[in-house]
Amino acid sequence: MQQKMKVRFIYNEPLFVELPRLLGITNRHVGESIGKSRMWYQQALDRQDAMLKHLVALCNVWHIDIMSFIIPAEDYDNPDLNFRRSETPVEYHPGNIRLLWRDRFQPIVMRKQLQEDGGWNKLTVRAFMNEENSTLCICDWIFMCNQYNLDPKLIFKP
Repeated sequence: MQQKMKVRFIYNEPLFVELPRLLGITNRHVGESIGKSRMWYQQALDRQDAMLKHLVALCNVWHIDIMSFIIPAEDYDNPDLNFRRSETPVEYHPGNIRLLWRDRFQPIVMRKQLQEDGGWNKLTVRAFMNEENSTLCICDWIFMCNQYNLDPKLIFKP
């Protein structure tokens, strides 16, 4: 029996870097467009990561498909610098992370194992799942998707 091969994902950082140019706006305007400070975009670039809640807001303001930023690793050598448009707003549900261990009979991963694998403590994982003020970054989410063979859209479903 042949085992299904895992699809690994990466953050399409080149697209994030080129976003102001592609939208025809300044770096400062990127942050302002989602109600953040003028420096938000530059700080996200410096960290080489973005909180998913901010990326979702950016996608909703500029009608960008969130999956333009989460791409299969096989596309790493030639990342797409053209984002896909989406008229459907992105719905962000970080609380769906609970689905990983919710099924007691067949959990994908136990919460304690998730914490150990990611190097996070219990409070950090709880903060990731906070529906109002999630601290989950795109790189942490991609790590979980790759580690447990998850569909990246899991937290964007109602």
